[in-house]
Amino acid sequence: MMWLVNVTIEAGFRTHALELPTAIKDFETEYLSPVREYQRTLGEHVVLANSMGGLIAAYLNAQRKTVYLSPWWGMFGDKLRRTTLRLVSKIGLGIQFLAIDFSREEIGDLTADSDWESVPKRATPVWLREIMKAQRNMPPLQENSVVFCSLKDTVISLKAIGERTSHVILYDGYHELFSSSNREVYREELIDALLR
Repeated sequence: MMWLVNVTIEAGFRTHALELPTAIKDFETEYLSPVREYQRTLGEHVVLANSMGGLIAAYLNAQRKTVYLSPWWGMFGDKLRRTTLRLVSKIGLGIQFLAIDFSREEIGDLTADSDWESVPKRATPVWLREIMKAQRNMPPLQENSVVFCSLKDTVISLKAIGERTSHVILYDGYHELFSSSNREVYREELIDALLR
């Protein structure tokens, strides 16, 4: 993540990074409202959002544009089976018992120890319910939005990205562009996407 922050600062952006909670009971009040509140304190800005942040950013009205990195707009079928998840999400428990079954390598080959430690290993049914509801109810994307993703990504649904936009830039890596050993290859393209 620090690579991404440094790249944007070096490109002349005044960069703000937000850390999201990993267990919530309400998407609107615990994810969306705090981010919108923070967004109001900014002047003219672009939004650069990764994974869960990409789901939240889809609900924001960025003043200029939004660039998404592997946005979590849908569940990856092999890791989290949809039928089972729909049933479990109806339970409404706030206990973390659902195993999140992807490996460190699926995040990226340069994933830092601290970043891997911060990835939740279990999820609550109520959190899952809120995420699936937010994914179903996403508003249309801004016209000038751009999505960076990898065809090797086994964390998020590539199908969900393809259903929402054709403004896609593919990179060679896994879930996180900034944790990919090829990230420098895409530095200029990422900055160009933010500036255009």
